[in-house]
Parts: sequence; structure tokens; C-alpha cells
Amino acid sequence: MIGLFDELGPMRVKKGKLERNTQTWNKDYSILFIDNPVGTGFSYVTPRDENFAHKDRASEEPRDKSDENSPLYVNGYAANEAAVSRDLCTFLLKFYEIFPEQLESSLFLTGESYAGKYVPHFASAIHTFNRLSEHPTKIPLKGIAIGDGLTDPVTQIKYHAPLALAVGLVNKLQATRITQYADAAIDHVGRQEWTEAGEARKAMFEYFANVTGGINVYDVRQGDVPKSHQGLDAFLSRTDVRKAINVCGGHLQRKSCDGDPRRDPGFYHSDPAVAFHLAHDIMRSAAPQVAELLNSGYHVLLYQAQFDFRDGVLGQTEWIENLDWEDREGYIKADRQIWKVDGHVAGYVTKYQQLKRVEILLAGHFAPQDQKKQVRQMINTFVEDAERNSVLPAM
Repeated sequence: MIGLFDELGPMRVKKGKLERNTQTWNKDYSILFIDNPVGTGFSYVTPRDENFAHKDRASEEPRDKSDENSPLYVNGYAANEAAVSRDLCTFLLKFYEIFPEQLESSLFLTGESYAGKYVPHFASAIHTFNRLSEHPTKIPLKGIAIGDGLTDPVTQIKYHAPLALAVGLVNKLQATRITQYADAAIDHVGRQEWTEAGEARKAMFEYFANVTGGINVYDVRQGDVPKSHQGLDAFLSRTDVRKAINVCGGHLQRKSCDGDPRRDPGFYHSDPAVAFHLAHDIMRSAAPQVAELLNSGYHVLLYQAQFDFRDGVLGQTEWIENLDWEDREGYIKADRQIWKVDGHVAGYVTKYQQLKRVEILLAGHFAPQDQKKQVRQMINTFVEDAERNSVLPAM
């Protein structure tokens, strides 16, 4: 919903009203916005007593040490990236069944933040489906784009301390303490204690907030003003809005559009069970999936914003340059180019073969909101280049 109404959709919500977004990506492409994982946004999980389909492969708690034999779902909620990708693939196949003409257009998966994991796993699942499935539909995936993504947490977490010190938000002693939290998370990863690793990362950000006075990790330029989507939440909770976008009905225990307390789809980020069941996923890496996509010929765009403390530029460089990709050395040696929009420097671009990395100036975590025109141009250039230079194997 943030992407749809705050960043790149055709309409924006401002003071409870809709206004046109002059830089919508919809001017250039047909776009699908998906509430993901199931249970976020207006999507919902069938209540436990109705959830017969998942009981045969669910346990009360997801396993922590290894993915082997772990349930895909727990009480209907995705318990790992495999389940998230399965749900997304199910949706996409149904979409193409209803709109088969869309198979003639190339598909690009995009997302930001935690989509740094969702997007590579989803794309990898599509790649596997296209190669191995006997299903008559072959999904026309061409590439992926990830903005300020959490993709390789065990690498990215190492750079919060030096970044905080470099921009003057902490002193050396505080930076050392941040490093200790990061090291604890990394140690837990080494022991495959995934939930504990995620808790250590959370404690690191809590410590950072305490010693900095609550500096906004999504955009340090904002000082202690937190990022808020309350206006969007209020808009999407209005009965008239939910009726207009056809999301009335579906979830127990909440008031529905017609006043029936038995059924309602819920609201934006309303279900804490989604995060709970994926808590052990936070520190797992999706870098292998990015490498797999590159080695398989897909185009990959990775972009980060200058003022994003949480998932910005500094923490991304190491894992990108260490991808298990056959053209890695060429990328490392590639020139970093100055990128201008309307005669002004908008950022910097490093490109080699199918991989493109862009560092965006004067933006925070939600770069498509902060630099709408620049990001739209970046996406257009990426898509056009991918369409001209497809190296995908025949399916």
C-alpha cells in the first residue's frame, strides 16, 4: 500500500484525499501491487478452525535450526520464504489464467526493504517453475529491481556502526557497542539460531534509537521525526474507501464494511502473526538467489539511497561484490558513472552485464517517494536495457 499510494501508483493520498501522481510508473507499465506475505495489507489468513488445508503440513512452531523438514505454513501463515514464494506463484498463475494476454509482456518483479528477500526468492521460484513444471503457462520473467533491500543481513549488519560514526550520530564507545550487538547476531547465525539472531539485530536498532534520541533510521535527515504512514492507514480504514476498492469481507473478529462484526479483511499491517511466524527468517540471506538469477541470465537492478541508515549504500557494497556470479570480477572492475537528471547529479551507476547498481542522492529508505522523477527514469532505463539485451535461456 505504501508503494501504491505513497510512491509509484497512479494516485497519492494527501490529507485524506486522492490526487494524481504525475510520476506514476503506471504511465509506462501495467503494474500489479500485491499484499505480501498473506496477512498483510488487506490480505488475510483463514481463521485457524477453518484452515483445514494447511493442518497436514503445519506444526505449532516453525523449526529454527534448519529448513529441512520445516513446515511451509503454521496455522495458515507463511513460515519461510518458500511458502511466501509459493503463495505469490499461485497468485501469478491465477492472474495469467484470467488475463492470458499479459503473457505477451515481459515481467519485472520490484520491491523495497524486506522485499530484498521476497523478490529474489519469488524470482527464483518462477525460474524453477519455468524449467521444471509441466504446467502449460511459462511466466515471462525478465528481471528484478530491489530498492534499499534487506538481502544479506549478516553482511549488512556489520556496517551500521561505522556508518553511524561517520555521520556523527554516535561516538566511538557507542559505535563499539553497536558492533557488539552486530557480532552477537552474526554469532547466532553461525550456530543457526535464527530467531536469536533476529532479536540481537532488533536490540542493536533499539540501542541506536536510545543513544541517538530516536533518529529516523529510514532517513537520517529527518532527525528524530519518525516515518509515519498514519494518514494512509486512516484513509484505507474508511468504510467508503474499502467499499470502493472491494475489500469488504473475509476476516473474523473485525467490523466489516456493512457492520457485520463476523467478517472483515483487516487493515494495513494489522496482523502481528505474520512477522511472528517469519521471525526466524530475518537474518537469513537471499544473496544466493540473486546470484542464481544473474547466472541464469536475468537482469538485476539494486538501488540504495544516500540517507537510508537501515538498508542503505554502505551495507550493500560487500555482499554485492561477493556474489557467487560468473561475471563478478568484471562488475568489481567496472567504472562508476555519474548519473544526471535534468542536468543535475542524481546519483551514481555501476553496471556490468545484467547487473546494475544505482546509488541515489538526496533520498531515504523510500526513494521512489523522495526522488520520484529520478527513480522513474532509473526504472525506465533498466527495463528498456533489459528488453534490448535479453540473454535469457530458451524455456
